[in-house]
Amino acid sequence: MLTSLAGIAIVTWVATAALFIADLRGAAQSTAELARLGIRLAIALTACVAITLVIDVGVDAFTQLEYAFMWLALLLGFGFLALRRESALRVVGALVAPSAAILLGIFVIVGSSEPAELDETGWILLTHVGLAVIGVGAFALASFLALLYIVQDSQLRARSFGPLFQRLPSLEELDAASLRMIAMGFVVFTVALVLGFVWSARVEGDSGQSLRIILSAITWLIFGIVLQMRVSRGWRGRSAAWLTVVGALSAVAVLGAYLIPRIGA
Repeated sequence: MLTSLAGIAIVTWVATAALFIADLRGAAQSTAELARLGIRLAIALTACVAITLVIDVGVDAFTQLEYAFMWLALLLGFGFLALRRESALRVVGALVAPSAAILLGIFVIVGSSEPAELDETGWILLTHVGLAVIGVGAFALASFLALLYIVQDSQLRARSFGPLFQRLPSLEELDAASLRMIAMGFVVFTVALVLGFVWSARVEGDSGQSLRIILSAITWLIFGIVLQMRVSRGWRGRSAAWLTVVGALSAVAVLGAYLIPRIGA
């Protein structure tokens, strides 16, 4: 049941991605309306996957990294809905939809692992994982906005003012939205990182612990630099956008460092 529901959600996300991409290429207004309807349906189906998972495995649904990709896909969807309050940012859906489809696909592949039992530090792990996923979701959205900034900036430099240029938000809108996502993600990820250190200090015999700590610290440092430079010195532009993308990739690598040992087990 869970796998079938996730499969339907993946198909819906893929179809929605195709609609968003068609809209960027200058398709009819009906295509944009279908894309908006599709992403709502995809988010609803992903929420159903989450509810079913919680019913099936209980609190393990929130603490096991095997399920983090599903939660991340759901967070990207809700994050997109929040960004859509600014209508010009609807094009973010062209990146959110395929990313959510990929994340759910990974969830289907790795989510069948046997969950570990919670010990006395389980509440720390629960909070750590939850906040880490929220932080990574915010960083991912910030990186999508940064990528769109780079695309829009490249078109301005090349004086290419086609249909894609007309549908992309202004550089100021993309920059401001990216900064908001970075600020939110940094606060949440900082708390998650502290809780991760506390939890790691109580866990013994974890061979991958050092790698995860290093990757988490690198991610925190990258976004700390971006945030500090942007707030205190007004740093912006392509360099800031590219560093945001690098930071998001580092954040995703943190989740990978947790999952790889479990997949091979």
